[in-house]
Amino acid sequence: MSNVTIGFETSANQLPVRYTYDRNRGAATIRTYKGTPAQIRALELQFQYAGWATDVTEGALWTLQATWALDDRFGGQGGEEPIDSWELFANVTEKDLFQTNLPAIVAMPNTDKHFMRECIDGKKDLTLYDYSTSEKTPAWSGTSADQDQIFKGICAGMKSRRVNVPTLRHTKTASRSYEFTSALTGVDELYSSTALARVETLPAPIYNNLAAPPATNPLTRTDGIVVFKGWHKHFPQLQISARSKSQIVIEWEYGEWATIMFPVYHA
Repeated sequence: MSNVTIGFETSANQLPVRYTYDRNRGAATIRTYKGTPAQIRALELQFQYAGWATDVTEGALWTLQATWALDDRFGGQGGEEPIDSWELFANVTEKDLFQTNLPAIVAMPNTDKHFMRECIDGKKDLTLYDYSTSEKTPAWSGTSADQDQIFKGICAGMKSRRVNVPTLRHTKTASRSYEFTSALTGVDELYSSTALARVETLPAPIYNNLAAPPATNPLTRTDGIVVFKGWHKHFPQLQISARSKSQIVIEWEYGEWATIMFPVYHA
């Protein structure tokens, strides 16, 4: 409810309370009062402090119309349903070369990874290796073709790769008094696309464009790391505007996550 205590109802004349509903704006409670300028001004300040929208009309008797953005006959949330909006997009970020899931990186023997990592970290003298002459090519443990190409890139300054990070954003908008619940449930946990659909009522156009979960999830990569492919739930962002609406934003980031770092997952 509005939780506003009106102290001047015995002085100002209160007209019958009205309850309205609009499919775009939702339910509303409207209280109307007539009284002297001092009575109406005092009521106006009380309603505004409690988060109501106010409209005052001057005249022989002043009129105050106070609007609450839900139907307060039912108590609690007043039967209010938040307005949902969904966004599916990709953030572009630079990712360390050896943190990408490129097949050539994943399949590379650890000894070669360690060698190239030392090259990136400046622990190896790259002037000792010159691809213009075959005798200065490093001896690789695995398939030399991929290692040669990656090492040439490192010598040329390639240390990271630009990647798209799919992100799902769910925004709920409601009145200022609405109490969002369960927003913290599952924070910092992983969800497959199927599991995500179980905890969020996803619109069909959104769900149909999510990455399908692999047949085995989690799975063990060729380098021995156990990973889970799915969505990581971020901590929600709650915004409350004075005398206006409240809004909560929940984001999910898709990726390949090592289960040793994220042990709670939902397939």
